[in-house]
Amino acid sequence: MDEQVKIWQRVKGETLPVTEGLPALAAGALARAALYSTLARQMQGPTRSILQQLQEDEQRCARCMKGLYRMVTGNRMQPAAVPLSGENTETALRKCYGQTLKALAALESRAYDPEYGPVFAHLAAKKREHCCALSELLGF
Repeated sequence: MDEQVKIWQRVKGETLPVTEGLPALAAGALARAALYSTLARQMQGPTRSILQQLQEDEQRCARCMKGLYRMVTGNRMQPAAVPLSGENTETALRKCYGQTLKALAALESRAYDPEYGPVFAHLAAKKREHCCALSELLGF
């Protein structure tokens, strides 16, 4: 769907189809989960725990989106694999923060869906927590 059409739909109060963009959001969550898993294996103590929690949350998020997709379409979602980057830890976490903000905005825009809004609202709340956790990780 053309980006201008999406913007006008939001301006006019029209909602996007529930499944619009879900595969990309799920793929992003899975890519972040893989990155957090890799980073957690390299860390010790509280940073390892935070990264492990982020990994688990991102995997749950992807499963929720896949579940929503299946409820709506009756089909299984197969999100495209996103390759891991070879950046240093700080750069990778900064990128994850930006990606998390984008995912948060996409989820919040669907939180008022009459049927699936509660799931999107829950996932958005998790993304807010992730922003705080990423900030904490960068503060170590």
